[in-house]
Amino acid sequence: MGKGAGKGQGKGQDNTAWHDGFPFAQAKGAAWPWRNVYNMANASPRGDGQKRSVSGDFSGGKLKPTHGLADYVAVQAGSLPKIGIAILCWQYTVDFEGAAKGYDWSSDGWVMQIVLRDLFLMIAVAGIWDYILYFSPLKDRLRPYKFNSKYPPLSQIKRDAFWTFSATLLASAQEVLLMRWWAGGNFKAALFGTPPEGETSVPWDTPFFGTADTAVLTCASVPFRLRICASRG
Repeated sequence: MGKGAGKGQGKGQDNTAWHDGFPFAQAKGAAWPWRNVYNMANASPRGDGQKRSVSGDFSGGKLKPTHGLADYVAVQAGSLPKIGIAILCWQYTVDFEGAAKGYDWSSDGWVMQIVLRDLFLMIAVAGIWDYILYFSPLKDRLRPYKFNSKYPPLSQIKRDAFWTFSATLLASAQEVLLMRWWAGGNFKAALFGTPPEGETSVPWDTPFFGTADTAVLTCASVPFRLRICASRG
């Protein structure tokens, strides 16, 4: 690099090229949560030299002057594990056929299937995360990376657990009500759409990603004809 390569660049800016490490470095978000656990398990107990506090004086990493393609790839890569979880939940814990017949409050009915799934995810994500941060053998190793050097008392953890549990049940109730409403034929049309001729309600018995007839973009909406469009004539 020449002597004048860094001239004219603002203080605090990250001069790393957008393509450095692309695409593997940007795809690391797809390894959530295993990459996070690995990093915590291998974090230096002496910290990373950064000053952290609740007063907001943590400088963090250097700012980039602009966002590049790699930044957007990183955001999308980080969404992949969550999309995968959503697909698994849809395929294995959403029973619209049962919801179409009415509420089923039995222990193996579709309502409890939703509630138990949400409680499992609550424990698997929030519960295990709190355990790693506050109770696991990694607790002392992670102390230098905390913004607040004080650990919350047990009373606060109990309070947080109660409200997390309450919020999870509320979300389950909302999903149950929406499923019954939709499966009962009460979902007449999309908010910003017009139902096809002869359709009295939005169908629920379609694949996760919809069909050619229920796709968001129709053949006329794109500047090129997709193979599926050509097959439909």
